[in-house]
Amino acid sequence: MLEWVISSAVLTALIIALRFILKGKISLRLQYALWALVMVRLLVPVSFGATGMSVMNVVPEDSAAVLLSPVMSAGVPDGAFTLPADAAVPADQGYSAAPDGETVQVNEGSVTGVVRNVTDWSNVLKIVWLTGTAVMALWLLISNLRFSARLHRSRHTLVVDSCALPVYVSEIIDTPCLFGLFRPAIYITPEAAADDTVLCHAKEHELTHYRHGDQIWSLLRGACLALHWYNPLVWWAAILSRNDAELACDEATIKRIGENERAEYGRTLIGMTCQKRSALLLTAKTMTGSKSSIKERIMLIAKKPKTAIYTLVAVLLIAAVAVGCTFTGANTDTPWAWAQSIDANDASVYMWYSTNNEKQLTDTEKETLVSMLNSLKQGNFTQNKELAGITPDYGLRITTDGAEYYINEAETQSGSFEMNYDGKQWWIDSDELHSFISALAESDEQALPPKTENGETPYPTDAIDSLFASGDIALTLNLANDGAYNTYLAGEWYSGRFKVLLSGYEWTELEAPLTEPSDFWLTAVSADGAKSMTFWANSGAGMVQYNDGNTTTYWSASPANEYNESIAGDVRLEYDNLDVDYSRIAFYLDGSAEAAADSFVHSAYGLHMMSLVPGNMYGMSDYDVVQWEVREVSENGDAVVGWFECAFTPWNFNSSGIWAGNTAEGTGAYEGKLTFYREFVLQRQTDGYWHCIGLGTGGYSLPE
Repeated sequence: MLEWVISSAVLTALIIALRFILKGKISLRLQYALWALVMVRLLVPVSFGATGMSVMNVVPEDSAAVLLSPVMSAGVPDGAFTLPADAAVPADQGYSAAPDGETVQVNEGSVTGVVRNVTDWSNVLKIVWLTGTAVMALWLLISNLRFSARLHRSRHTLVVDSCALPVYVSEIIDTPCLFGLFRPAIYITPEAAADDTVLCHAKEHELTHYRHGDQIWSLLRGACLALHWYNPLVWWAAILSRNDAELACDEATIKRIGENERAEYGRTLIGMTCQKRSALLLTAKTMTGSKSSIKERIMLIAKKPKTAIYTLVAVLLIAAVAVGCTFTGANTDTPWAWAQSIDANDASVYMWYSTNNEKQLTDTEKETLVSMLNSLKQGNFTQNKELAGITPDYGLRITTDGAEYYINEAETQSGSFEMNYDGKQWWIDSDELHSFISALAESDEQALPPKTENGETPYPTDAIDSLFASGDIALTLNLANDGAYNTYLAGEWYSGRFKVLLSGYEWTELEAPLTEPSDFWLTAVSADGAKSMTFWANSGAGMVQYNDGNTTTYWSASPANEYNESIAGDVRLEYDNLDVDYSRIAFYLDGSAEAAADSFVHSAYGLHMMSLVPGNMYGMSDYDVVQWEVREVSENGDAVVGWFECAFTPWNFNSSGIWAGNTAEGTGAYEGKLTFYREFVLQRQTDGYWHCIGLGTGGYSLPE
């Protein structure tokens, strides 16, 4: 209801403004036609889809409360949230929703009182609106029935040649008019009937109203006033649209009777000026109106406005934008909209830890969390265009509507959590949410990475800092039967990632290395070459070898929980990500951006995926392009954005990497294969090569 009220009011205001700006610059029929957009929006109470251009995107989410603020109770404490009726936080959980362990005071009386007050007043206003609509509809019906009865009692048939409608003379009308929905007829004043010229002009004018269907539009105008009786903009629009109906009718009538009659037709209007305005709810289409409206009509009849092509294009573009902004709802594809839509009954929530532990929240914990998420404002969500590269110790995994969402610890932004939503990074800033989730994590100390007395992580994890101290490490994969493969540089982000992986195992220092064979191993060498760490995939969970330049130490790995299998296998997955990294795709092409996109989609990307290191979890044995398209090219032609769908046969159908994103089973000609959709960004850089600078499931744009 509120969306309908706001969007229709905005569109009405836009068309009113456009009407005054363009008056005299466009044809009168086009000027009248613009009101059809307003009428549709006023009569249709729903929006068509949700878009980013909707005016509702700039309307505060608590606008209902803002509109009702004069009648609401004040004094809602900042940060207060409403718990479900049956939710209670157990005292033994030690939950804290405030810094420094202070307990949050949930002012249930104030919060629920405000919510109840909003709900109550919403119901009251709805009743007022319905009552007003009913009164207006009754007024519309009675006034037209009364006018119809008076016409029938007073009318006398007038024989007029070449007239498609019956013509009557009536003494109760002040001006000729067209009246009747199912059996329309033309009604003429005795004065008009006595003058052949006036009679001819009146007849042609009312017949034009009939051809335009203005008797129907008058009824719909009355329906708009009945539904939106409270809005002065709608009343103003009704007056203006009624005047524009007469202007459009004048223009079309003169075209029918001939340009040589233009001046005489204007004199007829002047001679029939009516001081009395007809009621807006009366559906009769009169020939004249007030002095001001007649003056406007005479001026425009003399001016003969026409629509220039460029003006027509501008009007159509403005109208299209106005429709897009007011016929659609707010964009729902945002993390805030998602948070508002979560239902505790339909969602499952799990706490995950960097040690690979995971536990499901209790119903009480889940309901409390969902209540907090539902109460978040749009201002709690801030988009971060650069991925933060955070290595969190814990976070939430929320499954709802068949999809998974993660809210992770964000140490780099105090009091916040980070969330990747629709391919974009968002901060969720809420002290209450942060304290609540942190308390959940701290209540399960066994799930967090173990700590030593000085707070440092135990060996071999503490060796990671030393390994990365001089800069990016060089990570190399070795296969037992094939030797060493590609070496990739791993930056600071991998320092935290390696710590997370190592924390998932218990370590036993060995006096000598294990002698079991290893199918593969990975070697990480520091930037200065002085230190190295090797991850062996021998029997069990593997072994780690560390050399600090002087001493070599060996540790044997044992899984700390059921989720871990092999430390070398875990690090191999990180190597696979470096191996498949889209930023390594570069090719030389002396051609256009469109040609570069074609080469990338049909050649470079497929060759890249089919030439990965053996055993890579993303590897493909064949590659076909199903469909593709260039979406946008930069002005200088040095960058291009596009998308493609491909079909392929993976090296391993059960690989977790293959099924990441939007992978699906192929159909038809691609049955037996897999398919996925990707968007890409290419840029020609100073080396003359085209480089892939973005590749994923969506949300890409040209580089700035």
